[in-house]
Amino acid sequence: MGKSPLNIAFHWHMHQPAYAPPNSSVAMLPWTRLHALKDYLDMPRYCERAGFPATFNLAPCLIEQLLGYADGTLTDEYLEIARKPLGELTAEDRRRILADFFAMSANMMARFPRLVELYEKYGDLGEGELRSISALAPDEDILDLTVLFDLAWCGEALRKEREVSALISKGRGFSPEDRARLQEKSREWIAEIIPTYKRLWDDGTIELTFNPMFHPILPLLCDTDAGRDARADCPLPEIPMKYPQDASRQIEMGLELFEKAFGRKPAGMWPSEGSVSEAMLAVLSKFPVRWISADEAILRKSRPAGGFDANALYLPWAVNRGGAKISIVFRDHRLSDNVGFDYSKMPANDAIEDFIGNLRAIWSNLPDSGEFLVSIVLDGENAWEFFPANGKDFLEGLYSRMMVEDWLSPVKIGDFIENNPPTRELEFLAPGSWIDGDFCTWIGHPEKNRAWEELARARSAVEDFVGTDKFSPAMAHVLVAEGSDWFWWFGRGGVGAGLAEFDRLFRARVEAIYRALELPPPESLSSPIITGASDGGLKRRPFALIRPTIDGRRTNFFEWQGAGIFENAGFFGAMHGGSAFDVKKILFGFDEAQFYMRIDTGCPARDIIAEGVEFVIEISTNSTHRITIGTAVRHEVLSDDGQASAEMPPPQTAIAELIELAIPLENLCAQCNSTIGWSLRTSIAGETRERHPSAGNIECAVPPDDFEARNWIV
Repeated sequence: MGKSPLNIAFHWHMHQPAYAPPNSSVAMLPWTRLHALKDYLDMPRYCERAGFPATFNLAPCLIEQLLGYADGTLTDEYLEIARKPLGELTAEDRRRILADFFAMSANMMARFPRLVELYEKYGDLGEGELRSISALAPDEDILDLTVLFDLAWCGEALRKEREVSALISKGRGFSPEDRARLQEKSREWIAEIIPTYKRLWDDGTIELTFNPMFHPILPLLCDTDAGRDARADCPLPEIPMKYPQDASRQIEMGLELFEKAFGRKPAGMWPSEGSVSEAMLAVLSKFPVRWISADEAILRKSRPAGGFDANALYLPWAVNRGGAKISIVFRDHRLSDNVGFDYSKMPANDAIEDFIGNLRAIWSNLPDSGEFLVSIVLDGENAWEFFPANGKDFLEGLYSRMMVEDWLSPVKIGDFIENNPPTRELEFLAPGSWIDGDFCTWIGHPEKNRAWEELARARSAVEDFVGTDKFSPAMAHVLVAEGSDWFWWFGRGGVGAGLAEFDRLFRARVEAIYRALELPPPESLSSPIITGASDGGLKRRPFALIRPTIDGRRTNFFEWQGAGIFENAGFFGAMHGGSAFDVKKILFGFDEAQFYMRIDTGCPARDIIAEGVEFVIEISTNSTHRITIGTAVRHEVLSDDGQASAEMPPPQTAIAELIELAIPLENLCAQCNSTIGWSLRTSIAGETRERHPSAGNIECAVPPDDFEARNWIV
């Protein structure tokens, strides 16, 4: 009897948080609607066409929003602005369109020449510039941008629909009627999503799983001390949260909504962010959940009997807690991350060959007897915007290839467990998540801990109202505020689109707890949780790696797209007052080996330098560096007294209409995850003319290897 084929299972996770403020049907952010156009229907249809079995995890709070968009009971601020007749748009509406409707990857934008044209016209402008010119922007630009924004977010299947295809072919010069047709087609498209998943689940093509209602980190709800249990040096909030009953209610509500939407309960659960612990298992054992997925780091930390090896990773395990037996499969971390973060950078065929080659190597090294399962578990929505054609060629090619390889057997996780019940048990399940095997993505940073403390205070107040008519309304807000996404975005150094909105949404939700109890919210909730830099000019920190051409010019719209932005607010306040400033805006960011900076000047940089002005950049790492850009470029290392103690090779610098430079990180003694602080001043004959920021430094972290993976738009 020959060696059994290698079982391979994909577990795609679909999730968006609740973006609507308390007691509102208008979401502040549009990501649920946009991913519905791009991903949620395409993904199961790829499986249907290929006959490929896969497992999909649908977050209940996502299901609730999709149903709301489908029946018209939920909308979002972006959609409401885009529905307005041009004559009814306020100045702020026009500014928001020009500022916010370019939120997409470069891949998505590049498919629409008119969108690139508009980005080159408006997308590089700072907030002050946009406020000054938004009223002057032609109506055709505003209308085209509102249409192209939605078109860019359309997935491959929706692009082929007659109404959408006609608009893509038209390309520009859209009418209000074009926009209305696209918006109605989008609503009809979203209405197909839940019925499609139900049909494919019912006919056995796919399997569905769930996670707790509002996607909370269950171990932290059970006890925030789990943060330190998973990582000993994790700082904890001063006010602990210990509410296993909330974890139970989140699971219960998720199952109830799932049954209402699909007519039955799922057997499997993806714990939010792959987060597990013994306390979480104790809660889960009370529900009819037969299996869960987790990360291989958790298996490694759990010290399985016989040690950690391929045999351990590619077999299902069981835990027996409270008389309930729950099976666990552990994902292959490297292969899952390859799909999510690396294969977008490769031609589709090369990526497929690499993936198949990795599976072949795994299969070759496994014992000749026994059934083994490689679990690929990852986000099912965010990765594709970085692939050509939204990942269509990769996914269709990969599914087809795996279906014809006789040494591979694609399966659904639940089917595999049913046919191959685990024979090994874990006596201890280590606490942790699928990110670094700990919970530090959601707890430990001062901003994250402050959010936990605000929530803990409100949750404690609710306990005083148990048994009253105020308890349930207040708990409804508590459960939303317990979602993981709020804590994910806190403490990320200003990275990510919509951060201010996330901050306001969380604080509004905690305030709503007190209002439901008819108590005054604490004054602390009026202050943002996300702290700024030492100067209000910082608009964002870097969120993606950049690779600009150092030529002193705006070469193309892609090259600085992921950079941080610092804006000289004084420049824009004086734009029409005749005041002159040297610095207009500063962009900064990284690739794997270099720190980049672009200085946009009030008039051509070459002319400013010709007048004798020097641009002096001070950069602090574990040493202090001064880079002076004038008629010559110097890089000096400074001693503690501020005097030059050593010379370094000058960085690559270009001076033309603006200034661009690239500094090797090794020349700055900067390593992965270390902090860089920078400031810029201009001077002439030693006299300082400007300093940015006005005091202190702008700080940012040297990106880790998975920097882009951690900083998706949503």
